[in-house]
Amino acid sequence: MLFQPRRPERQTAQFRTFLAGLDAGSAYLSTVTIMEIEFDIMRERSCDAPFADELARWSSDNVLTGFEGHILPFDVDVASVTGKLPTADRRSSADAMIAATALVHNLEIVTRNTAHFELLGLNCIDPWR
Repeated sequence: MLFQPRRPERQTAQFRTFLAGLDAGSAYLSTVTIMEIEFDIMRERSCDAPFADELARWSSDNVLTGFEGHILPFDVDVASVTGKLPTADRRSSADAMIAATALVHNLEIVTRNTAHFELLGLNCIDPWR
């Protein structure tokens, strides 16, 4: 979901409607999402360093700044809930960590990947539908 605002030419009408109605003050990120962005940047660095630099600037200038005060930690409460989720092979995953963060803070997940999160008991919003 976070990458879509970077590319307005790829946004669907449904996504633009969702974004226009989004109350930024009620939007939160998990620190796990920040980790995933950093992994993406490092993966891109090996094949397209200029693009990786662009992503790093976008993350710093838009994500970290835009969500300042709205980035939720992966703490002991979230870790405990993560460990109790019905994940495949009883193993943690980034999705499970994000799901647990949302559950602990009573939040919905905004994602295109609703299937992974709904299996973990989350209410999901798919702004592309």
